[in-house]
Amino acid sequence: MHGDAGEAEFVLYAGGWADVLVIHPGIDEPAAEYIELDDVEEFGPVLDRVVGLLA
Repeated sequence: MHGDAGEAEFVLYAGGWADVLVIHPGIDEPAAEYIELDDVEEFGPVLDRVVGLLA
């Protein structure tokens, strides 16, 4: 996913977790986050939060 404030990469695993990587221009280290999910509906708020960071 690309936006004005950077880009993000999502990897969803069938085992119930996701890896999120956010890269902001001008910052050397990307922000990485590991998220445990009980069900797929929990991914929507994660996606909304990251989209808000890139807008």
